[in-house]
Amino acid sequence: MEETSKENKIYIIQKYLSNNDNKYYTILNNIIDTYNLEHSTNINGIFLNLTTLDEEILNDIYIRFIYSENNITDIIHIETNQTLLVNDETIKYEKDKLNLKKFDKFLLQQSKSNISI
Repeated sequence: MEETSKENKIYIIQKYLSNNDNKYYTILNNIIDTYNLEHSTNINGIFLNLTTLDEEILNDIYIRFIYSENNITDIIHIETNQTLLVNDETIKYEKDKLNLKKFDKFLLQQSKSNISI
């Protein structure tokens, strides 16, 4: 059995959120409150940088999203550290490509930097 990688968990979480289903935003809000995570909210929704989260928090989000689905079967075991193990099936996720212009790359790089005041 193979554990899902951090990148695949982030991809799956983003796919769930792209469904614009309120239950996933409610789950995400609960986790933000529980762990007191830095985020921003506007009329478009919640912005939370998943790549900077601890593995434990990411696993918590991933497991809650997976469990909120009614059609998930063959769950074998959940350990106390909330690692989800599924059947031996290997799932291959295809990432979307994003073509960025020079200015877009600059903005993206600036968004990754920390500014101390």
